Amino acid sequence: MAGQFNVAIESQRQDNFVERTLIMDHYLADLPEGDLDQASAMAESLLSSGKPLANTVVIIPVAAHQEAANVAHTIDEYAKQQDCEPFTVVLGLNAPWDQNGNEAIAATEGAVNNAMAAHPNLDIRFTSVFYDEPVIGEIRRDLWNGVLLASQRTGNYDDGTEIIGINHDIDLIRLSPNYVKKVQQAYGRRDRRHIITPVSPSRGSLTKHAYSAEHPIISRTVFWNDYCCRRTGVVFEAGIIVPMSMYAQHGGFDPSAKTHEVAGYTDRSPQRTRLLPGTHMETSLRRYVARIDAHGYRIWSTDSFTANDECRQRQNYPDITRNRQAEIVRSTLPYYAGSLASKALRQSRDDYLVSLPFDAPLPSANELAIAYFVKAIKIKNQASGILSRVVQSEALAEDFCRLFADAVEQSIEIKIAS
Repeated sequence: MAGQFNVAIESQRQDNFVERTLIMDHYLADLPEGDLDQASAMAESLLSSGKPLANTVVIIPVAAHQEAANVAHTIDEYAKQQDCEPFTVVLGLNAPWDQNGNEAIAATEGAVNNAMAAHPNLDIRFTSVFYDEPVIGEIRRDLWNGVLLASQRTGNYDDGTEIIGINHDIDLIRLSPNYVKKVQQAYGRRDRRHIITPVSPSRGSLTKHAYSAEHPIISRTVFWNDYCCRRTGVVFEAGIIVPMSMYAQHGGFDPSAKTHEVAGYTDRSPQRTRLLPGTHMETSLRRYVARIDAHGYRIWSTDSFTANDECRQRQNYPDITRNRQAEIVRSTLPYYAGSLASKALRQSRDDYLVSLPFDAPLPSANELAIAYFVKAIKIKNQASGILSRVVQSEALAEDFCRLFADAVEQSIEIKIAS
């Protein structure tokens, strides 16, 4: 009987691998003619060396008229990856047509060629595309379509192998040396299970913004936001890992998206994007440096991304004042106090249930409440410690503790009432 069961399970596994292949094939077959032409041109460029792409692909759009200075450092971070299976770095150079012939584009292409020469053992590919009006959703969609079509042409996923797309930006500051290994292990383990699904879920990296010695107050202000996002499971755009089966299943990125083109896409999936342990990375603070004084934490708006972003090149933005920092952080305290309290409630319940013996009776409401308070105290101490030591404001720490205590009490009342 057990043998028959195992045969049935393996048969279902193979059927799901076949379905995964069909999902990606059907997506490419259904592309509009213009999209397919663009993908075909990109695939041809990516395969010009005669070598197939790896099954793990880091995909990075590069504003070729503005980003030459970031290429070398970013590529250096990928060259430091350890103990991983082969992976490919794809740089999608793009620029407005009115920048054609600009010396800055030649400088970026030169930086890419220099990086390839400096790291001959790192698989780097690049494409170059001009747009009438560059929109990040269209840029990423074209690039990902090109990678998927290149993978199809070389038979990379004929057997149902997952093609792992890693969404990164060219302003990467640091990457943990086992980052790619952790990504590959996570999806490899998933496909070795007895029961798999044709579509693999997206995952999020443990992303934070790098500290800027020139902008210490902005850095500390953003650290608070980064901490709260990490603690509540918020996934940053930079570092989202999207398997190509999922990309194809949901129709690719929205070409009209001016921001949140990846997170907005993954949010449409019924599977929640969870953070993947071990995938630490730091991204540039530059967009906060340029916009936080005027916009607070709400810097990710449709007007914040343009074909000629000033933050990519200007370096002389002043730091914000301590008063402005206090205003920005204080505006978040009610929301984050509530979010962290809710997170503590979920975590305490899950942790407590996992700790119980298999045959133990279900815990009482009082036992769960005690577990919640223990978890809440830990989170309160950690968050208030960041406000007092990192943000350097005892007043903000005290305000948070008061709001957090109210949120915890309200969560308990709601839980008891339900």
